[in-house]
Amino acid sequence: MKESLFDSTLACLYILKLVIKMNNNKFDKKIVNGRKVISLDKDTLEKYKSLITTISNQYGIVNTSRNSSVERVIRALTNGLYINNFPMMNELPVAVIRGDIKDFFPSIKKQILLKKINSEGMLGSKDYFLLKDILLDPNFEGLPLGVPVSSALASLYLKKFDIQIKQTFSPLLYIRYVDDFIMVFPTSREKIKLSAIYDQINDLLNPLNLELSSSKFQISFFSAAKNEAKNLSFDFLGYHFTSLRNTNYPKIYTLEIQVQKAKVQKLQQRIRNIFFKIKQSDKAYTVKLYTCLFKLRNVFWGITTVGTNGKIQYSGIPNSYSLMNNTSSLNKLIKTTYYEIMHSQFISRDKFLLRSLLLPYVESDLDVPKFKYYNYLRLSISKLDDMVKAIGYTYYGSKKRETYIRYLFINLYKT
Repeated sequence: MKESLFDSTLACLYILKLVIKMNNNKFDKKIVNGRKVISLDKDTLEKYKSLITTISNQYGIVNTSRNSSVERVIRALTNGLYINNFPMMNELPVAVIRGDIKDFFPSIKKQILLKKINSEGMLGSKDYFLLKDILLDPNFEGLPLGVPVSSALASLYLKKFDIQIKQTFSPLLYIRYVDDFIMVFPTSREKIKLSAIYDQINDLLNPLNLELSSSKFQISFFSAAKNEAKNLSFDFLGYHFTSLRNTNYPKIYTLEIQVQKAKVQKLQQRIRNIFFKIKQSDKAYTVKLYTCLFKLRNVFWGITTVGTNGKIQYSGIPNSYSLMNNTSSLNKLIKTTYYEIMHSQFISRDKFLLRSLLLPYVESDLDVPKFKYYNYLRLSISKLDDMVKAIGYTYYGSKKRETYIRYLFINLYKT
């Protein structure tokens, strides 16, 4: 029976490869951050998005959000009590292991994935042949980026691996978010053999043509005991977690959550790019000013807008890092932004206007300031029209708020 199933899979592969060769240019490709990404038109994008639910239901895939994953980590490490804005650490010692699967999407074996699709569930022919275009596109190794269903397929690919991790190590907490994972153990330092765990996980990944990234496989310990006091320090999903002894209550440790250093550096580069493009632009002074103003606000304020699929989107630091309880890691970002503003071509009055966007970050004694938020969906058509004109464009299309917003963003970020 197994041989018959395997032969049928190979036959499907052969037929689908022939189809792909005849339809080699179905998708547009583009390079993003040095990686080849599929660019889909709106209708095709929606088809693949609808397929996420089908695959999740058919194969028992549970999709967890980034925020819910981080919240689970917080709950595993703390006792539910707070001092000011900081959750209190559990008193028992813990070990946190962080790992990353190396070159995950390009390393996925399409043949293995197709076997899983055939053997672990049943997709309708329409859905199956919708998948074949991305699974067997000869222009991509593994799963292509830019296709919404890729994450669901990746979870299907690692479904057995996730079960094996829990059975092998019995962690207090195990979370995998795409290629990043974390394990929490209620144990002390001497009971953890990191090299042995590393080898065991690689043994589980090897049949899937995957391996761990050695540089990102790390362990961190926490203990409040006097003879082995140790503070946690690790990164996960854009946040940096640290356990700190409370200055007012020396026997109590709290969990501090900041923006990860690498993410801050990316934000710094984003700010530099904003001002570099402004400097290179030959547009009118006021157009450059409002372009800069809108872009900076979209970084530092909590933004609510609408995507191309019509769904509400949340962005900006306050929304992207809503679980942080200390903003001190953002100090370098604020300094970079101040420097770029003060060395820009704008006059003093307008520099003050740009600096005012940062006031919540610099004029608060709180660990997490009272951020400002900006909801594009609540703006009047007249206000949106003024914003479009402020960056040098005129909109002649439908007078719907959502289409106005999309037009504004498209032109704002090509300026």
